[in-house]
Order: sequence, then structure tokens, then C-alpha cells
Amino acid sequence: MHNAIYSWQTAYRSAVLEINATQLPIRISEARRAIDERLHRPLLIDSPEHRAIEDARRGLAELEAERVEKDETQGGVLW
Repeated sequence: MHNAIYSWQTAYRSAVLEINATQLPIRISEARRAIDERLHRPLLIDSPEHRAIEDARRGLAELEAERVEKDETQGGVLW
């Protein structure tokens, strides 16, 4: 992926852009892991990256919730 400002953004973008329903939970997990790894290194709380991480975490939660909701309304199996 191009134009990633921060190291974890490549995994995040892969999750957001994933169209394969069976791969989506894997991509979300990879993105969360990349963000968590970044948070284990020094990071200023009020930095632009910290705000980007918080936005990404909310985005992943919404993506996961939408996927679960879609599965429930279509009678699919939850992942």
C-alpha cells in the first residue's frame, strides 16, 4: 500500500479495503496487532499519530460491527 504515514497504516488500510468476507476478520486482527505493537513504543498522547490511532481503532470497531450486523441480518455464520 502506498502513502502510509505510520507503520501500522498499511495493515489498517488492508482491513478497510478487504472485500473478501472470510479474509476480513484476519485483516482486522492484523490491523489491531499492528496498532498494539506501535502503542508499545513511546508515543505522545496529543500527537497527530495518537489521534490517527484512535480514529483507526474506532474505524476497525465499526467495520467489525457492520460485518457482524450484516451476518446476523442475512442469517450467516458469525466469525
